[in-house]
Amino acid sequence: MYYHHLILSFCRVFTNVFTAEGYHRLFSSLFQVIYEVSGQHIKFQHIHKEGIGCILADLNSAQAKGLGLALHDLDHERDWETHLTFIFKSCLVHFERNLHHKAFEKNTKNLIRQIPNASSKDEVNILLQQIKDTNDDGIEGIY
Repeated sequence: MYYHHLILSFCRVFTNVFTAEGYHRLFSSLFQVIYEVSGQHIKFQHIHKEGIGCILADLNSAQAKGLGLALHDLDHERDWETHLTFIFKSCLVHFERNLHHKAFEKNTKNLIRQIPNASSKDEVNILLQQIKDTNDDGIEGIY
């Protein structure tokens, strides 16, 4: 078996639904379309030991959960969150761009910027609590 470590933009999808369930349907539909077009089911390294090894996306929680739920549909041995630890990689450019467009206070944005560099789950949880405690308008919507 040859591994080429290629980076490939497989597809681009435009949507006007931004919920976890909407993204779940989107990813499930995408997997079905891939099967219908190619005659082969999509495969993932962490499930099938071959196939896609990484999905790069921004840190949109609904998008991530929707992907995790679609992967859980393919493999019930792992919960949706565990699936994400194997395959989901974040894009800091998108993360920063999305944060830039939020109307949060400067202090809140600085706390949010620390999340990608947190060294443990406990550190992330501390940051999330500090962010929540800012009571910045709209902060509840990012959880």
